[in-house]
Amino acid sequence: MKFQLAIINLKPFKTNIMKYLNQLKILIFISLLCQTALVFGQNNTDVYPKHMENWLREHVAQNQNVHFKQSGDLVLVPLQLHLVSNNDGSERFSVNVLLERLCELNANFEETGFHFYLYDDINFIKNDSLNDFTDIEDVIHFIEEVYVNNAINIFYSRSPGGVCVYGYLPEADETEFIMLSQSSGCNGNNSLFLTRYIGRYFALPFTYNGWTHLETPDTPEYVTRDPNLRNCHEAGDFFCDTDADYLYFPWQYPFDPADFPAAIVTDPLGDTIHPDAELFMNRIQPQQALLPNRFSGEQMTAMQAYLFDERDYLLHPDPPQITEITEISTIVYPQNNTNQKANYSQLKWTSVNNAEAYSIEISSNPGFSDIIKDTIVSDTSVIFNDLPVSNNLRARVKAFNSTSFCSASSNMIVFNTTQSVSFTVNVETHFCAEANNGEIDIDVSGDNPPFDIQISGGQFTGLSAGKYDVIITDANQDTIQTEVDLYPYPDLDIQITQGVYALSANVNGGKPPYQYAWSNGSNEAMIENLSSGTYTVTVTDASGCETIATAEATSVDELEKFYSQIDVYPNPVLANQNIYIKINSPVQTSANYEIFNMQGKKVSKGNFELLSGKQSFSLQMQGFAPGVYTLKLVSGSNIYNSRIVVIQ
Repeated sequence: MKFQLAIINLKPFKTNIMKYLNQLKILIFISLLCQTALVFGQNNTDVYPKHMENWLREHVAQNQNVHFKQSGDLVLVPLQLHLVSNNDGSERFSVNVLLERLCELNANFEETGFHFYLYDDINFIKNDSLNDFTDIEDVIHFIEEVYVNNAINIFYSRSPGGVCVYGYLPEADETEFIMLSQSSGCNGNNSLFLTRYIGRYFALPFTYNGWTHLETPDTPEYVTRDPNLRNCHEAGDFFCDTDADYLYFPWQYPFDPADFPAAIVTDPLGDTIHPDAELFMNRIQPQQALLPNRFSGEQMTAMQAYLFDERDYLLHPDPPQITEITEISTIVYPQNNTNQKANYSQLKWTSVNNAEAYSIEISSNPGFSDIIKDTIVSDTSVIFNDLPVSNNLRARVKAFNSTSFCSASSNMIVFNTTQSVSFTVNVETHFCAEANNGEIDIDVSGDNPPFDIQISGGQFTGLSAGKYDVIITDANQDTIQTEVDLYPYPDLDIQITQGVYALSANVNGGKPPYQYAWSNGSNEAMIENLSSGTYTVTVTDASGCETIATAEATSVDELEKFYSQIDVYPNPVLANQNIYIKINSPVQTSANYEIFNMQGKKVSKGNFELLSGKQSFSLQMQGFAPGVYTLKLVSGSNIYNSRIVVIQ
């Protein structure tokens, strides 16, 4: 079932012609109020999906006297963000504004007990068609190509079907997503669209449910909450702790029926409606910091239940730990009001505890309304090779991680860009820990050699940790000046785990990614099907630093002292099914298990008690993406490794 975009529903009205004319007056009023459908137009998710309605009716019938209670721990919910631009990278939603929206989202859901995090890196999509479309069917194949399972997929597009939000919430077994317009009128300051449609994703109707698309419900919700008269669990939004609401159009607080003379504001019992301006799920226009500001208790109970009943695939076995960012980064290079080359402009800033990435913006004005550069890096410096020649460019930096989006932006610095030089520069650093062996490699290419390269201290090798000034000049005396940071990464450390004729190298420290070179010729982190004997692995990091480790491949006979006839099945296993471990243990003991993905990241862990004899245990693979995983069983000094393949 798909819910298509509509401003006016021309199905035959069930009411008389006078009601139709009244509603037509409302429509004319709304069009004058809104000016454009992009900002306040109805959209396909104003129609409440039937499968959600059926679930909610059953839920409220069984939970009419249940009061909301937040669980002891926050429930982490994964988001996959997709930022769409034109083919040339233009017309894209600002990363900085996106972080603001995510910060607001977590604040709005705090009482609910939900905390949203980034499931994977933000996905940048260059696609003219997806950035401006009329019919979702024309672009759904693009969405399916980048869709990520087991996360809420949210797209920001310039004009998704001409509306502010295009929610696509069909029946099961189809792609579900939320697409929001990047227009400042839709997702600028005080925007509640993301909050409202995440609420819809967890089965919340809007408070004006049934009044969508200029239709009057057969049985409107009554204003009264008298247990002998009320119908709030059977009509409207099906909640009794939200007031009756017929206002499907944007309205302002306080609501005055005189402002909408053609609107229906009286229920069938003669009582006047008084919509609750505090609720996120109404159609009020955000005007004040305090309005709207909450979900009702019954709404929160329903969202929790829908997550655990219908969207439990979002509950990953080992979500990230919430780590707040409380510091603010400071831009330290260049200095204010200094010049840089348009094709070699460097920014450097201080690192921030718990930061995983930094959002960098460059603008031509102090309000950052004209964004020239908008990018994300994981390091504390970046070089831009294609800035315009301009005076008074502004730059700022904001730290974030997968769970924390609310840190403030850095100081704003102002700099100028002058005419580009006719050569390009590539700088690489190499520095292994606990060694005075740092190197700075500078590669210059261009039309006017020779190139003179000067470095503070005069040496490019055998360097200690620190900052080095580099000046590069070509034959025409064009010059680039830059500052290079040279610091070692932590020591490379290898821990080798042993399995049945298998060895696995787990690496920490150094500069990822790592390269593996085993003595048997393998270049993988894990080697299998080995003969008994000694094996050596050399690990090299991205800086060229190396470390070596040696281990013995263990035979089955030796492991049988503890484990006998270990069987892991089914393997391959379907995503979201259980996998079983059958063990015949000669003794009563305890064991731990860990599951690692192909990047070596631990994605699950646990323990169980073993009895003497045959037994089996089940492990939930729910939330695991398709791929290859390593299962590690440990009991005392005994270790058993097995490869698990998860398929769709």
